[in-house]
Amino acid sequence: MKIAYFDCSSGISGDMILSALVNSGIDPQIFKSELKTKLLLKKGINWDIQIKEVTLDHFQATKTEVTDVRYFSSFDDIRNTIIKSRFKDTIKQNSLKILSLLCDAESFVHKQKHVKVHELGSIDTVVDIVGACLGLELLGIKKVYSSELNVGTLAPATLWILKKRKVPVYCTDIKSELVTPTGAAIISALSEGFGNLPTLEIERYGFGAGNYKLYSGQNDVLKIIIGEQKNSYKEENLIILETNIDDMDTRVYPYIIDKLFSSGALDVWLTNVIMKKGRPGFVLNVLTESENEQKLIDIIFKETTTLGIRKQIVTRYKLDRYKKGRYKIGLLPDGTKKYQTEFDTVVNKLKQKNNISLYKELRKIQ
Repeated sequence: MKIAYFDCSSGISGDMILSALVNSGIDPQIFKSELKTKLLLKKGINWDIQIKEVTLDHFQATKTEVTDVRYFSSFDDIRNTIIKSRFKDTIKQNSLKILSLLCDAESFVHKQKHVKVHELGSIDTVVDIVGACLGLELLGIKKVYSSELNVGTLAPATLWILKKRKVPVYCTDIKSELVTPTGAAIISALSEGFGNLPTLEIERYGFGAGNYKLYSGQNDVLKIIIGEQKNSYKEENLIILETNIDDMDTRVYPYIIDKLFSSGALDVWLTNVIMKKGRPGFVLNVLTESENEQKLIDIIFKETTTLGIRKQIVTRYKLDRYKKGRYKIGLLPDGTKKYQTEFDTVVNKLKQKNNISLYKELRKIQ
């Protein structure tokens, strides 16, 4: 499966996304022609997209600029233009998903249901949105992943999008607006996940130039890496919280484990260890998504005797799965299904009957 990974260590914007995609191997003339002929704007509107090569320190990058013509009066105008365009349905659907994020963000910031598009009413906005989806289609990319976003200073609409989509961010001492509302909307709508580069065989890469000279050693550039994923398992970045405990009543652990699970932990386990002074103890491990991290840390500190918690960021591969009756079914990449019976389902069923062996019942369904 071909995937794309965006390295957003210098931020991300709509123009930078288009630039990186073109630089990674799209013919600029084909790209321009697709946009000009399939984005059906009114006759007489003189707009163009300029694509040029620029040199950033020791490497070549692409920079795109769209003629800044105010064209749309509302988000409905943009939406109707995308719907009426001649692009594939997948491009339209992804473009509308991105536009919806932008519209909701502007509505929230301006406290208006039918907000005016302001600077987003330029042709540049719709070209950035549709062009990003078109570029991914032309490159045959099936899935998109991204690093965490280096944000710099943030506009209110950008903040809303990043919060809404739970995008992990960080900030260096750069005071420029590194992430624009359009860039945030595109990457948060299309990315399957944010974190480290997935395992892949690199086929091509590209550099999209931005508008700033940040500081010596770091240019305003968006990097894209494209390649074949080594496997088609789902990949996600999770957090493990762990702490050593040797001075707590062991009868408390089941209560704590239940509380951690009910508060969003994906898994909780204990490991027997021998600690200082020969004391027997446990390592409490909690696997979680980032959104539940702080809540689980609070529980561990409140409910145990520990004075410190370690944190690890880990990658987990997982199968698509669904439930059917008593079974939890996992789907392998080759289409094979793995069946696993939920133990609690069997136990609850046996509670309703007499003289049935749990051992025999489990043997029937293995």
